[in-house]
Amino acid sequence: MGESRGKRLPKAFTDEELTDFFNEIRHSTDTGLRDRTMFELMLGCGLRTSEVIAVKRADIDWTVGVVNVVRGKGAKDRAVPIPARTLDWMRRWDEKRARCSSFLHSTKGTVRNKRGTPLSADAVQAQFRKYRERAGLRSNLTPHSLRHTLATQRLRQHFDLREVQELLGHSNVATTQVYTHVSQAQLIEKTRRLDEQQSMDRAPSAEAVALGSLLEQAGVTREQLLALLPEQ
Repeated sequence: MGESRGKRLPKAFTDEELTDFFNEIRHSTDTGLRDRTMFELMLGCGLRTSEVIAVKRADIDWTVGVVNVVRGKGAKDRAVPIPARTLDWMRRWDEKRARCSSFLHSTKGTVRNKRGTPLSADAVQAQFRKYRERAGLRSNLTPHSLRHTLATQRLRQHFDLREVQELLGHSNVATTQVYTHVSQAQLIEKTRRLDEQQSMDRAPSAEAVALGSLLEQAGVTREQLLALLPEQ
């Protein structure tokens, strides 16, 4: 029997893929600025699509740098710290957005239109797909991959499982544990690279081999050579 759906490894972005993805968002336009802010918020705070489109301006504590995520999955509310980079994009968008309760909204017409329309999940999916295709990225990357990426990054940065659980709003830590498989894979890869490096360090260099050959031809032992060296 195959792996259950809940235990499949999350599809996360690589660093290069993140760079390529965000480079495709032209934030000089109103729509581009909104989209850059939206996807930075999903990445920086680990928000689901349903959560990011539900964010109200009143949910943001600009002084402390926290977004209160309400009506999340399973009705679990949480306060999520906003990284400085994400907060910077949010401030830029806040200067241009419509004066309505929804923080993110449609940019049809004038952005400052007081009747800004909240975004739909389909709209988020469509915008994500557009930038993903422009960047030539894998088709299995989705908006939810931004959330997966944050979880993986935080575990690599030595956040413990409970902290990541709180960040993502998982009601059960078992849901969060799937991300440990990703980190373990990274750990195994790093360990193998370290083993290879140490093996190379133990192996004599070409220069050392050549020197040894010359000493042997001259009939000089290693101990005799060391005795000739000045004391430190």
